[in-house]
Amino acid sequence: MHKNLDILKLLKETFGLLHKQPVLFLPKLLIAVLYGFITLYGVSLARDFFPLASDPANISISAAQGILVSAGILLISAVFVYFLDLFFSGLYPVLTEQAKRGKVSFRKAFLESKGTIRVLFTAGVIVTVLLMIVSFIESLFSSSFKLDAYSVVLYFVIAFMFIFLFYFLYPVIVFKKKSVLFSFKYSLSGAFSNKRSVFLFSIIPFFASIIKFWLAIFSNSVEMLVIFWILTILTGIIYSIHAVSNQLLYSKTSSA
Repeated sequence: MHKNLDILKLLKETFGLLHKQPVLFLPKLLIAVLYGFITLYGVSLARDFFPLASDPANISISAAQGILVSAGILLISAVFVYFLDLFFSGLYPVLTEQAKRGKVSFRKAFLESKGTIRVLFTAGVIVTVLLMIVSFIESLFSSSFKLDAYSVVLYFVIAFMFIFLFYFLYPVIVFKKKSVLFSFKYSLSGAFSNKRSVFLFSIIPFFASIIKFWLAIFSNSVEMLVIFWILTILTGIIYSIHAVSNQLLYSKTSSA
């Protein structure tokens, strides 16, 4: 699973497929918009909660119940969109191969990948939990050694490391149709065997991660909502580019 690749040629092929089959943008744009609404809802909930939290003795039962219900809705919505995102991530390898043949069918992509959904969801949750654990350790480390100023930088380093290590995870799951453990091992092997190409292409989702970090900042005022939604749509476009280039890179390296 090693091959020297023409990076610019691969990017050209990615944009060519997206140009010929713009429907490939839709899943990730939908996810970006849904996450956008969830972010705005979360910010609105935080605004309602913090004034009450500063004076907990005067919180009425109805107000507390309202906050709990809203928090429950936020959690359920976030979990639903999270798994919907994983589901779409499992479709993209098949959709990209279809686009190369000239015709995209979401129904056929679902039928081809539906047998891997359990492994896909399990692997996605494992990666997310691992990232949360490592990020928590990083925050403790930063606080203990008074490195709070570098905490954000360290988080992005960790995020990039995860993107690199598990870059091939979804196409491996979809096309190899093996266990979770095999998928992780194969993904790691592929990343290190093609470290130059994977490193460069990992920059695409990493850039989207940076934009997502700033989204909450631009959701703090009505005046900034235009910028918020521009950045939201931009993340959807970038993740679409990543999803297609990810499969193209996997296809070329796995056939080597």
